[in-house]
Amino acid sequence: MVSEARWKGNRSKRLPLAALLGAFLALAVSCASSDFVYVSSSDRNAYFKVPGNWKFFDKRQILVAGGQSLSGATDKQFSWLIGFDADPHPEVSHIVGIADATKYPVIEARVQTLPSVVRDEFSLGGLRNWVYPVDRLVQANAGEILAYKDIVLKGGLHGSEMTFDVVLSGVSNPTAGGSVIRVTQVAVVDPATNKLYLFMLRCESHCYRDNKTLLDTIVSSWTVKER
Repeated sequence: MVSEARWKGNRSKRLPLAALLGAFLALAVSCASSDFVYVSSSDRNAYFKVPGNWKFFDKRQILVAGGQSLSGATDKQFSWLIGFDADPHPEVSHIVGIADATKYPVIEARVQTLPSVVRDEFSLGGLRNWVYPVDRLVQANAGEILAYKDIVLKGGLHGSEMTFDVVLSGVSNPTAGGSVIRVTQVAVVDPATNKLYLFMLRCESHCYRDNKTLLDTIVSSWTVKER
């Protein structure tokens, strides 16, 4: 039903005709059941849509894979933390491995309570660099901001949306065949700077380019509202 949810995977080897047709039919079947589903935060202030056949990972799985404790304090800090992986062989490591250029899109979404020390020193720059040290990457010629805009929402929610590349071999002289991570991050905080609402979608840059229509649809569905 949602034709744009078809996956445009790259193939490096030629396949026999029968195998190619078989692969096509398998893809068609999987995509036929990939209608979008909506997911919302525990406070129902944030939501987005994602193809229904992408693998879901919950807070516990992500925290454990990221080497974080499962203490009550951590659980309270992350009131909502989920991930999705489009890979046919999904792994939670794809969600937490932010230094890896995944071949298929992955999503992480969270609602996070900010510590008092962060609230006291909060800035849009800090929000921009919350997951990736974007400013330092750009200064080191290992990152490039492709799009950026400030966000001001009804009720005082504010933050930014940006798309950027992480190029470990260098932006000005990338290594032939080297991988580039492309990321879109949307992050806003409430007026009191108590809560961070963060959405991040990423994959290898060719993956992102070849599936841009689908990925733009997912990103544009991310919505945060103040009650």
